Amino acid sequence: METDVENYLVEMVEAHGGMCEKFVTPGKVGPPDRIASYTDARIHFIETKTISGTLESWQKRDHARRRKLGFVVVVLWTKEQVDEYANKYLHNFSPRYTCRCGKTR
Repeated sequence: METDVENYLVEMVEAHGGMCEKFVTPGKVGPPDRIASYTDARIHFIETKTISGTLESWQKRDHARRRKLGFVVVVLWTKEQVDEYANKYLHNFSPRYTCRCGKTR
């Protein structure tokens, strides 16, 4: 379920000292579901999908525009992909606490 992946992502980001907020842009379609902010001023835009979910054309366009501006934009379908995201982007961060997901990095 998409909310399971999204909740797991939030826990993982927060466990590493970041904030992972719902990204809402009234009147605009296509932005990613979450914006993750980190202490070193990094910002990542993250879309979560169900395993059978697909990106809509307007989402692809929005993601491409953000990448062109130099932002990290990722799409995650599974909890395993959240772990891969954490290993790639959060490996230099010490966790503030052990998250409920059981992961300690």
